Amino acid sequence: MGRPSDPARTRASGEAAPEAGHANEARRKLIDELIQTGVPAVAAAQAGTHGGRWLASLYIVIPLLAVSLLFGLRETTGSKENASTDGGRPVTGTVGGPNEELSVGAENISFDTDTLTLKTGTQTVIHFENRDGSSVQHNVAIYENSDAQGPIFQGDIIPGGTDADYEFKAPPRGEYFFRCDVHPSMNGTVVVES
Repeated sequence: MGRPSDPARTRASGEAAPEAGHANEARRKLIDELIQTGVPAVAAAQAGTHGGRWLASLYIVIPLLAVSLLFGLRETTGSKENASTDGGRPVTGTVGGPNEELSVGAENISFDTDTLTLKTGTQTVIHFENRDGSSVQHNVAIYENSDAQGPIFQGDIIPGGTDADYEFKAPPRGEYFFRCDVHPSMNGTVVVES
């Protein structure tokens, strides 16, 4: 059995057809506008050709290459690697003007380097990271000799899982000694060059 027709429903459905046509037209205009403004995904989908997809992929590849290049230059510009003379791992530092920055880590009751190279008289920052457990404390201290006599710099002792920035003026040219004051067996040589 059929339902009786409702005049309000008939009128609404009769008016719905022109509104649907307006919505489709608005969508077409939006798509045309997106294609004209260069949105790659829409342009490639509308073009339906291999060339359109190639062009769309360039919109993605070129910015990625530019960002990679910028980050690559940032990492190499003004950086130097301090060579260890006795087989230790090098410490990477960035030298920029009057400041010198080094990164040193401690893990498993051991420093990640056994040689630090500084430039005489420069303001130096050692970014020290204690990678041991929270109950294991470390620091970096620089002395005139391996007897830990004549302290040049003594960094604060920090708990594991934390880091600190130690700032000091590099001493005159020569060889010095660094260690962890908590674990004196963690030590190495500081070479200060002019």
